[in-house]
Amino acid sequence: MSTEMTPEPVEVPAPVLSGDSEFDRVAQVKREDKLSDSSLEAAYCLPELVKHIISNGYKTVALQFPDELIPDSAQVARLMRTSLIEQSDTPASVYILADTSYSPCCVDEIAAQHVAADFVVHFGNTCLNPVRTFPVAYVLSDGIKKPSMSTIEQMFRDQFDTTDRILLVSDAQYSAILYELYNSVKEDYNVVLTVLDAEEGTLLLPPSPDIDNATEKLDGVKRRHPPLDGQLSDYKAFILTSAEPSPSLVLHLSTLVESVTLLQFTHNGPIVSQPRTALQKRYRLVNMARASATIGILVNTLSLRGTMEVLKTVQQWITKSGKKYYTFVVGKPNVPKLANFDVVDMWVVLGCPLGGLMVNSEDYYKPIITPYELNLALQHEISWTGKWLIDFEAALKLSLSDDDGSSDHQGADDSDSEPEFDPVTGTYVSTSRPLRRLKHVNVEPDEPGSSGSGKELAERMSSQMVIRGTVSTAAEHLQSKLSWRGLGTDYDDEEVDEEGAEVEKGRGGIARGYSVHDHNRT
Repeated sequence: MSTEMTPEPVEVPAPVLSGDSEFDRVAQVKREDKLSDSSLEAAYCLPELVKHIISNGYKTVALQFPDELIPDSAQVARLMRTSLIEQSDTPASVYILADTSYSPCCVDEIAAQHVAADFVVHFGNTCLNPVRTFPVAYVLSDGIKKPSMSTIEQMFRDQFDTTDRILLVSDAQYSAILYELYNSVKEDYNVVLTVLDAEEGTLLLPPSPDIDNATEKLDGVKRRHPPLDGQLSDYKAFILTSAEPSPSLVLHLSTLVESVTLLQFTHNGPIVSQPRTALQKRYRLVNMARASATIGILVNTLSLRGTMEVLKTVQQWITKSGKKYYTFVVGKPNVPKLANFDVVDMWVVLGCPLGGLMVNSEDYYKPIITPYELNLALQHEISWTGKWLIDFEAALKLSLSDDDGSSDHQGADDSDSEPEFDPVTGTYVSTSRPLRRLKHVNVEPDEPGSSGSGKELAERMSSQMVIRGTVSTAAEHLQSKLSWRGLGTDYDDEEVDEEGAEVEKGRGGIARGYSVHDHNRT
């Protein structure tokens, strides 16, 4: 007797746009050796934090952890809550902020406002961007047990010669280790130490080391260093960073110095690596932006200083170049969110220089560039300088090469008549500047017998949708991609003979007997 086996149901994942996608999954961090309460209090400066909270009378405290420190979050919150109850008659409430995986170096003001927090403690690496909503304390710790300084020093000595000029840089949470390394090797090597450039009154725990003669600012990042012995391009950068360094920081520094060497602190021990440069890939995106008709301005933060000024400047660049833009404010961009806007050809992101520029955007359906790259793309001719700027202040100082108060797309330049080609694919592009005035398009008047009334909102000119003299990218996109055409045909409407096909008499009659050319058939 045989029994029929019923197949087990197979789970089919939902489409990307219908729920949580694979792009939003965060790798699970497992802590092999759980820290004791005393070790955790020392690592995260809990006594100093509790004292600061009680002395200032804060009532609601929000704790923001990056993904790699989530395993310690519950234990830290419990210890802090216990200390507040023991030392205060009216202890403050403690909350752990969730969903801060995007740009974790920035303070998540939106999540903190959801719990009405009046004080935020930010753990881990930080970009030190100023926060105006509430006071913030930065705990410069990553919870990873560090190797001995002798091990770090030996790894440094294996990478450099005594004749090299070396610039020491680190993430914020490793500034104390960097300072120890500097004191260990400064007698044998020509090293320059960079320190954090925090605003006055910023609470850093533990306090970041500082040096008196650090008067020069490092472009693009909040760091200061002493005067250099020569040009910055003559130095080799040695960066202490985490297992996942900031791609924008590494790429930015690689354009300023001779070479970049990373010492990454991981749970499996320190690793020395040489990052791969991505300038060629970024240059390709710049050329793609030149042929893009519609630019999506992606604003992922409104708390950074100068965001609105940069937004207005970018909008002026795009309008002056004859392109069209849409502005989107998305707090936590991901692939499903941006995939909803198919009309956008290219995205330009306005965000944190360290964690919000989205350098690695291969998973997104449309390319993403920075304001600096957009400025290069909109120039009359691309002149690659080798730099790659990331801060807002540098973007505000940029201007277009033909910034003389006139607009190319208004018809003042005869270059509108020149054919335009996509420098990446080599194909002809007819709508790279849709907002230009189409004065060079000759439109023949309607024949007396035509059905047009002359008052249509949109007319078809040179295979483009034109509204009031300018190409409408929205109408063109609706007509070419989102309009239902049935099964369609292999021929364009414009190639069809105007006289049409000859009408011939076919068969007639009923099914039991047809007549063809006046001959009866059964």
